Amino acid sequence: MDWVSLKKALWTWASTTDSTATVIWAQQNAPFPKMPALTMRLYSVSSVSPDYVSMADNGGRTLITGNREFFCELQAFGGDALGRMEDLRMSLNLDTVKTALVKAGIVVVDTEPILNTSALNAPQIEDRASMDVRLRIAHELVDVPGIIDTVVLTRTYKDVDDRIISVDTSTITVNP
Repeated sequence: MDWVSLKKALWTWASTTDSTATVIWAQQNAPFPKMPALTMRLYSVSSVSPDYVSMADNGGRTLITGNREFFCELQAFGGDALGRMEDLRMSLNLDTVKTALVKAGIVVVDTEPILNTSALNAPQIEDRASMDVRLRIAHELVDVPGIIDTVVLTRTYKDVDDRIISVDTSTITVNP
């Protein structure tokens, strides 16, 4: 899975659904945008099950495939943060959103409860909300360890006193 494309698909979903907000990836080295704003952060990538390792093909390539599960944390700031967050959650049920995410290789597993994280930002309360979305992808990696096409086997025969009686060499060559 190409993580850059994955992030682009998630950003497109969030910025399209929450069109009033400036959508950014969290923990960037830039000033915080004007309100309303929405931050996104990917975290906790884990394997769902053991990876599958294929047999090497004729070119010596081995494909390793595994399902990964991770979270996308969304934090809304300013405006109707709770309402915007609920719109984001509900939009995950839209066929157009599901189709776009699946085309990017992303499957939505579920969402965690929306939290009201409003806080005092002197001199007033700043409307805030957060939600985590559990997602899955298939990740692939290709290994090219090569192919052994020639094996040289040397057999050494010894007597009980450990003296060499004979040496036999065989060569086996496989043409892919």
